[in-house]
Amino acid sequence: MSADGVNLKDMDLTEAVTYIKGPESTAVLLTVKRSEDVFAVGVLRKRFTVPTVEYSTISQVGYVKVWSFGAQTDVEFDGAVSQMEEKGMGLVIDLRGNGGGYLHTAVNMTASFEGSRPAVIAWNKNVAAIIGETTFGKGSIQSLFELSNGDVLKLTTHYFYTPAGKPINGVGLEPDLNLRDEHLLNAAVLLLAGDAEEKESKKGFVAVKVGDRITG
Repeated sequence: MSADGVNLKDMDLTEAVTYIKGPESTAVLLTVKRSEDVFAVGVLRKRFTVPTVEYSTISQVGYVKVWSFGAQTDVEFDGAVSQMEEKGMGLVIDLRGNGGGYLHTAVNMTASFEGSRPAVIAWNKNVAAIIGETTFGKGSIQSLFELSNGDVLKLTTHYFYTPAGKPINGVGLEPDLNLRDEHLLNAAVLLLAGDAEEKESKKGFVAVKVGDRITG
């Protein structure tokens, strides 16, 4: 409701944040309304970084989860991938639930990949398989333009297309292997496990059975 006595009720988020943020190690008194309860809480301002990349090993396969494309995500991603590559592992790049972010960050991350890589990616050397469900279809870029009166105008300025010229926005991308969440990681690990590095493709070597359907 307020920050240091300044009423935030009718402000948009961008303006309200300017009253909440401040120099590191200073304090701000926030008045908060939760249901019918109104209470004050003092908060110490401190700089912090929320990691956007998590990584681990699953059955000798490297697993990298990317939650968003933040300002440092490409650096975090490069560090995670480098550690996995040093061990000669295939990689599962998990983009499920990724909320998007900075375009330049995503471009930096995908520099070593060929083509578009949505959803869950089972990646090994120069071979990649897209696994999951049809993507949401967010294939546009919004840009901000500052007006003379200080307001900001947000416009859609770019759209993404596949190498074949097909639009992505509102359509999405079809995966190579269409699987729901509960089967994704197991399928990706199967595709990359064992001697995957010695093969350009595991087609004919691995079959993934989901219900009555077998893909491989």
